[in-house]
Amino acid sequence: MSRAAEREFAAARRRELGLVALRWVLVAFGVAQALLTPANELPDFVVPLGWALTAGLAIGNVAVWSAVVRARDLEHVRAIGLAAFLLDAAVALGLLWASTASPSDPVWVVGYLVPLEGAARYGVAGGVFGAALFAGSELLREQYLAGTFPGYAIDRSGLGYRVGMAFVVGVVTGAYSRSLRRETARAESRAEAAERLAAFEAEARARLEELDVMKTDFIAITSHELRTPLAAVSGFVDTLRRRRAQLTDREVEEFLAIIHLQTSRLTRLVEDLLVVSRLEAGKLTFHAEPVAVGPFLADVIRGLGDDEARVDLHQDPELPATISVDGQRLAQVLTNLLTNAAKFAPENTRVVLLASPAGASAVAFEISDRGPGIPPAEIDRIFDRFHQAMVVQTRQAEGAGLGLYITRQLTEAMGGTVTVSSVVGEGSTFRVTIPRVPPDETTTPAPRSAAERSG
Repeated sequence: MSRAAEREFAAARRRELGLVALRWVLVAFGVAQALLTPANELPDFVVPLGWALTAGLAIGNVAVWSAVVRARDLEHVRAIGLAAFLLDAAVALGLLWASTASPSDPVWVVGYLVPLEGAARYGVAGGVFGAALFAGSELLREQYLAGTFPGYAIDRSGLGYRVGMAFVVGVVTGAYSRSLRRETARAESRAEAAERLAAFEAEARARLEELDVMKTDFIAITSHELRTPLAAVSGFVDTLRRRRAQLTDREVEEFLAIIHLQTSRLTRLVEDLLVVSRLEAGKLTFHAEPVAVGPFLADVIRGLGDDEARVDLHQDPELPATISVDGQRLAQVLTNLLTNAAKFAPENTRVVLLASPAGASAVAFEISDRGPGIPPAEIDRIFDRFHQAMVVQTRQAEGAGLGLYITRQLTEAMGGTVTVSSVVGEGSTFRVTIPRVPPDETTTPAPRSAAERSG
């Protein structure tokens, strides 16, 4: 149920419960008329009829209250309201008849409750309908008076006045009720607009807070991740420059290998930051082309460097020989996951890459390791940007916390999904599912904010 429907339902319930209270006033009137009407001046059925109508109204009022309290939707309340209106009309007009002690008795004003209630409920149409009921009742009552009281002639002018006033009451009250409903609807519309604006402002504030946190994380991470390799490169280059003559060839090779490793680390970090910036802007393009799966996976593993020897590749015999995909982006996804698996798993364990079909239109790549596993509370957070920012200074494995974020964004942009299952102390398995035919999009949309992801 929408908020507007909820408000309309609540208003309808309040209206019906308010009318329940007013209906008890009509019950009290019926009791008073039944007690005060001189029975010796009227037919024998009049007073019992008055009591019966009053009792029926009281019982009906209790039933209306009980039904309104139990109602769970607007249509139910409206049906109850229609039944209550017909009950009120029947009782009000019946009491008018039962309370007529003489032709001059002004009790006919009670009949105006019918057009009043009709107008309050249904606007001008309800008011006119109530006035028509009152007019028919008064016409019949005039005929009854003329037949009951000797010498009484039908008062056409009085009848016209009463009926005319009933229609005036119904139309005027209905028009006012309709105007009031329109004003209420406009007020609710303005309230909804204000709520939407408030929600937008709250989302904007959350986004700004998220960006502020991202900025802080970015500064903390990049300063740490850049400082470490730069310090190593600077230190070893300075040593080579000052002590080259004192170093053996083996030491020079070791220093150069360290410099190469640290510059590669810097290159990966800069590339990750560039990819993230383009992801955030929604400007990362994809170019799908036929890719031979077997050679492609072999190239990905060879690109791991020293970790190549730790990877076991298994290909399902039913795996398609070729898929249409952006090979560069898929290679980045698999490289990130394989690097993570090798990084966190013990050195004497193997990393398994399994490629298999996933239904008739997709392929799946599973990367499994025997590492420490991921706590259940962390599963939903490991794909967030800079997730490792809170433990930068304490974790043993380096990294900016961007790899898994990039992995998820690239995978989803290619129309795929990435999931993870993990048992603490036993290891983790990441599953990437990619369609064999790429989606129509050639660029990736900007990622959702934290508020959208939690919503």
